[in-house]
Amino acid sequence: MKRRSFLKYGLTVAGGAMLPAFAARTDAASSAKAARTLSQVKPEGAGGLYAPNRAPLHPSAFMKLPIGSIHPSGWMREQLENQAEGLNGRMMEVSDYLDIHKSGWIIPANDGFEELGYWLRGFAPLGYMLGNSRIIQATAQWVKGIIATQKPDGWFGPTRLRTSMDGGPDMWPHMPILYAVRNYHEYTGDSIVIPFMTQYFRYQTTQDPKVFGGGWGGFRWGDNIDSIYWLYNQTGDVFLLDLIKSIHAHSAPYTTEMPTYHNVNLSQGFREPAQYSMLDNDPKYVRGTERVYDTIMGMFGQFPGGGFAGDEGCRPGFVDPRQGFETCGIAELMLSFEILTRITGDPKWADRCEELAFNSLPAALDPNQKGTHYVTSANSPSLMSEGAKHRQYDDSPMGMQTYKPGVHDYRCCPHNYGMAWPMYAENLWLATADGGLCAAMYAPNSVTAKVAGGIPVTIVQETEYPFRDTITLNITPQKPVSFPLILRVPEWCDSPTVRVNGVTEPARAKGRSYLILERFWRGGDVVVLHLPMRTAVHKWAGNKDAVSVSHGPLHYSLAIQEKWVRSGGTDHWPEYDLHPMSPWNYGLILDPANPAHSFDLIQKGRAITGNPFTHEDNPVELRVNAKRIPQWQVDGDGVASMLQASPAISQEITERIGLIPMGAARLRLTTFPTIATSSDGHLWRHAPTYVATVKSSNDNNWPWTPQCLLYDAQPSSSKDLRTPRMSFQDSRPTEWIQYKLPKPVRISKALIYWFEDAGDRSGWYPFSGEFHAPKSWRLEYRDGASWKPVRGVAAYGVALDRPNIVDFDPIVASSLRLTIDTGNRPVSLYRWDVFDGDTQLVPTVSEKAISVLGPFATGPRSIGGAPVVWLEAGKIEEIADGGAVNNWYDQSPNAVDALSSGEAAPTFAAGAIHGHAAVRFSAVHKQYLIFDRPVQDDFTIAVLFQSTQGVSDSANYFQGAGLVQGEVGGETEDFGLALNAKGQVIAGVGNPDTSIASLGGFNDGKPHLAIFQRVRSTGVFTLFVDGTMAASGVGATKSLTAPATLGVGAQSNGANCFTGDIGEVVIYDRALSQEDRKALEERLTAQWGPLG
Repeated sequence: MKRRSFLKYGLTVAGGAMLPAFAARTDAASSAKAARTLSQVKPEGAGGLYAPNRAPLHPSAFMKLPIGSIHPSGWMREQLENQAEGLNGRMMEVSDYLDIHKSGWIIPANDGFEELGYWLRGFAPLGYMLGNSRIIQATAQWVKGIIATQKPDGWFGPTRLRTSMDGGPDMWPHMPILYAVRNYHEYTGDSIVIPFMTQYFRYQTTQDPKVFGGGWGGFRWGDNIDSIYWLYNQTGDVFLLDLIKSIHAHSAPYTTEMPTYHNVNLSQGFREPAQYSMLDNDPKYVRGTERVYDTIMGMFGQFPGGGFAGDEGCRPGFVDPRQGFETCGIAELMLSFEILTRITGDPKWADRCEELAFNSLPAALDPNQKGTHYVTSANSPSLMSEGAKHRQYDDSPMGMQTYKPGVHDYRCCPHNYGMAWPMYAENLWLATADGGLCAAMYAPNSVTAKVAGGIPVTIVQETEYPFRDTITLNITPQKPVSFPLILRVPEWCDSPTVRVNGVTEPARAKGRSYLILERFWRGGDVVVLHLPMRTAVHKWAGNKDAVSVSHGPLHYSLAIQEKWVRSGGTDHWPEYDLHPMSPWNYGLILDPANPAHSFDLIQKGRAITGNPFTHEDNPVELRVNAKRIPQWQVDGDGVASMLQASPAISQEITERIGLIPMGAARLRLTTFPTIATSSDGHLWRHAPTYVATVKSSNDNNWPWTPQCLLYDAQPSSSKDLRTPRMSFQDSRPTEWIQYKLPKPVRISKALIYWFEDAGDRSGWYPFSGEFHAPKSWRLEYRDGASWKPVRGVAAYGVALDRPNIVDFDPIVASSLRLTIDTGNRPVSLYRWDVFDGDTQLVPTVSEKAISVLGPFATGPRSIGGAPVVWLEAGKIEEIADGGAVNNWYDQSPNAVDALSSGEAAPTFAAGAIHGHAAVRFSAVHKQYLIFDRPVQDDFTIAVLFQSTQGVSDSANYFQGAGLVQGEVGGETEDFGLALNAKGQVIAGVGNPDTSIASLGGFNDGKPHLAIFQRVRSTGVFTLFVDGTMAASGVGATKSLTAPATLGVGAQSNGANCFTGDIGEVVIYDRALSQEDRKALEERLTAQWGPLG
């Protein structure tokens, strides 16, 4: 092999030494190099036949082929044909946003927003891939009409958008439109496109850069950057690169932060740092993209299908598989994965794209694509048009899961979903820098593209993947030609084989890699790739140890019999609810020694025809033993109650149940509890019911409805953004909330806890920064047909950070009303409790009963191996309450004592944490301890602390108040765990400085457990707070040897002192397994009492 040919792919060859080349044919002219594998494609130099990156851009690993190069067939074409005759292809007949005679994108004096661009960027490639003349002609009419609206300064489209963002332009709706314009140019070559886009981007350079940080677009500029790169590679205009730099500098900072928790913002925005890496090749940018993805999936992606719990916004505590992922999010995340595959050459992004395409996307649509739903859940045993009234979903007042066109109520999703399948098909094949082709993802298709020397080649891919494991490539070049053919091996496949003209290639590949075949190709050459599929069981620790099962790229769902019930719409565009016609509340009986062996695979043996993503036509199923769990039911809104702890105890009979591919199941159960096979299990409880009903004067109380007042919320303060609250956003003078009890009862007391953030917009999504305590309020009760005020109230309090309790003369009533004088400002509250004396009437069921319902702990497990440091305040002897702690003795065998090193020693605080002793630190007195650093490579650091303060608003580990801190000035191999003034727990490692942070609010004066783990070989480090994964990141893979000592209560040099109590510090010289970490959490919780 020539050295330069190998180096073009830049990474280590997997599988050891290169194997000798061999000839697949007997004729002397045939030449082949040994097949080889790469873990990632990283071209060393620029090149390629399809608009490669111009200097100074860093080369991308792959290039997209022009639209029309790939022709889908088989089931892939079936999906696109359904789309052409379904909602996307016929949307102009359905959506009034797409009236070409009225749209502001054609007539700028009229209005228009994102709907046109959302729809057109899927509609255009759909027509080009199918060769559908109706769609192609409509696309041309729209694109030409849009271009005709351009003004001399470059602006195009609705005039209103020029000034709609505080007097500046809102350029977000233009971003999706540019994708369609680019497709039009690639397909037609129309010369009007390049000057149109050039002039528009020149317009962007004339704007105040602050506009890049506002509105929806502030989180989504990666879309705009993608189009700028495309244009730069056409023209080489240098001003475009300066524009990218300005956008990156002034838009959402995904490189270092988590700037949003809106699911669609995240799905399309997180890739922006990696996109910017083509202009600035600092590794921190790709790492930034990976950090955001890993963090959101670690926190909210704890179920199969490739999505995460983002049924509008991601919310703390709402991670159950009943939560949904927005259809827009599915489409946007697939596009991000496709772009990241091309930029990085890392096959993991293509794996993730396939996971979404095969498991989540099909169920977001009805089988004929006449309707979609707003969110798709991993567990959804019913799909109802009625809204979920108890804020089970973030946007649940509307019915989010019924199938319908939803032009106005769903609005974004039915317009936007259309890009998902066409863009997936567009990215099945990619071009390489050295004139090769890569099969990046798989589906039946054919491709015609130029390879080395500009020679056209056609490759026909015959496959029933992802349902079957064989992919056959029939290769027909215009004339014999040598070029590399790259085949992606998915992560789940650990023993792929490849045959060329019947001869097996001796390449030893593994999952998540590429097979490279570089040889002289002739007409009639046949490549057969075999990707053996295996059954795998996945445990979801973040969801009570529930499990899911996959076979190859497909996850599986219980085959729930579906009853489609017409709920509205027209005969041509109907709306449907889905009701279950068979039991769904099963737990799986698994072999503890080998869970995957519990399943039987049933291949139905027939060729795939029609739509395989349906009950009727899917060609494969799994069978497994299971038992029903009677306590697991849907709530009053038809939503499955949350998972409880596994394994569950069930006395029901054992049944053999069938599972079908997740994408074929519209009613679905994919994340199962397991069934206890011994007495060591958990007894589930029935979901609670509510005694009172509640309603309010105003439906505009998003993101939580009045029903959240029944949840017994426990806010840490009046600025606790993590706790559900009921809000009035409209600033109307008077609002009210009303409780209705089943029968008249005696009532004599009420409690109100107000929320107020008063302009602080730094908090958790959904929106903060708007709410104040009310001007005044009063209580009234219904007496016959009239409302009367209660009597005997001394004062109606509006104090913050504590409950406001009012006693009044007893009444007997079934209806009580809280009337609020808002002062013409938005008002919000966490609680409104009602009592008779000390007997609580409302709420009568706690939030914990709803969201936890167990588990019933059987005692702390043992943790394998001793810690290297163990500081426990309860072991401190012979120091009185308030006495100086000059030496905190280490309880581990290593005797690494922590010694006082500040201006004064910290003090012993008896009974500080739930009656247990702690060591108390004060930043005022610069009290801290230091001890010799015991770890440098792999480690786990656990700290149990409580505080009401913190240092700095920064999310850098070296700027917060030190919990266990080894910060050393400069770019050094250090690390630390800290608490900032927002109450974020921060962990980080140095050189390069890389930090991860939890949500805020952990400086609430309550005890919390922070666990910081690091694995040196991968650089991955993870932060857990109170038993929940808070964030993860990827840092250096060096030994962290810079600090000689570590500080407790400050940095080891005494900077950034901590104020609060620390009860225990435990350090291990390894990253604990999940089981051991949970055992440590259980031990500390059992010892110290409840956290948070």
